[in-house]
Amino acid sequence: MGNDEFPAFSVLLSVYKDEEPAFLDQALESIEDQTVKPNQIVAVVDGPIGSELDAVLKEHQNQNTDIYTIVRSPKNQGLGLALRMGTEYCKYDWIARMDSDDVSVPNRFELQLKAVVNNPQLAIVGGQIDEFTGEVNHITGKRLVPTGQEDIYQFVKWRSPFNHPSVMLNKKAILDVGNYQANGKRECQECCVKKETSPA
Repeated sequence: MGNDEFPAFSVLLSVYKDEEPAFLDQALESIEDQTVKPNQIVAVVDGPIGSELDAVLKEHQNQNTDIYTIVRSPKNQGLGLALRMGTEYCKYDWIARMDSDDVSVPNRFELQLKAVVNNPQLAIVGGQIDEFTGEVNHITGKRLVPTGQEDIYQFVKWRSPFNHPSVMLNKKAILDVGNYQANGKRECQECCVKKETSPA
C-alpha cells in the first residue's frame, strides 16, 4: 500500500526520563515498520533524559534522518504541554498519537487513513487497546471503547470515548479547540473530549 494513496501525516509522541529504553526502541520500531510509513515522526523530549534513552532516539533518527523531528524541552512540563509543543512542529494535517511505551499493530496507520479518506468529515479516529506485560504477546487486559456514533455521544458525557494513544487527529481540529492543555490526569483526553462535545 503506497503513501501516495493517503494524506501525509505526522506521528507525535513524548519521551521523559522514567521511560524504559527498550520500550521506547520497540515503540519506534513499530512506527517505522508500518504498512503505511509516516511522513514525519515528532518526538518531544520532555525535560532531561538519561544517556540510554537519548541513544535510542539518536539511533532511530540516524537511520531515518528525513522523517525525525526531535524537540527538546529544557524542563519537564508533563504530557499535555509536551504534546502542545509537539503539535506545533507537526507539518501535516493529520497527527497520529503514540505513547513511548506502546506498540502499534503493523497496519494501524493504514486502517486509520482508510477511514479518513472514506469519511472526510472525521476529525478523529481511534482504536482498541490490548494491554501487555513484558512481551507483546502476553496480553493482560483490554481497553475497549464504543465504536458507534450514538454510543460515542453517550460515553463522552462521562469520559473520553477514545483510547488517546491510539488516535489519529486532524491538526486543525486540535488547534480549533485550543491545542493540548495541562489538566492533571485528564490531559491525555482533553482534545478528544473537547472536540467531541464542541458544536459542529
